Amino acid sequence: MGNYLSSGVYHAFLKDGAAFTSLDIPGASSTLATGINDSGVIAGYYTDASGVTHGFVTTTPEPLSATLLLIGLAAFAGLRRSLLSHG
Repeated sequence: MGNYLSSGVYHAFLKDGAAFTSLDIPGASSTLATGINDSGVIAGYYTDASGVTHGFVTTTPEPLSATLLLIGLAAFAGLRRSLLSHG
């Protein structure tokens, strides 16, 4: 698990052997993974397009399931933001 900076944007990743899996939250302006425990639970935070920072917790992903999970988290964050702004 790690992070890298590219063009001023932070990205998170998980390295398992020779395979790298992105942990970036879709639509986020940056994603940082801050820790992983012995059970493979990863914690971190991301900044959305509005500049608001959110935390996330996920399990060690399979490549496809990680993408689906992150898409789901981003959709949930967008729905939550929409409900809070209209409500």
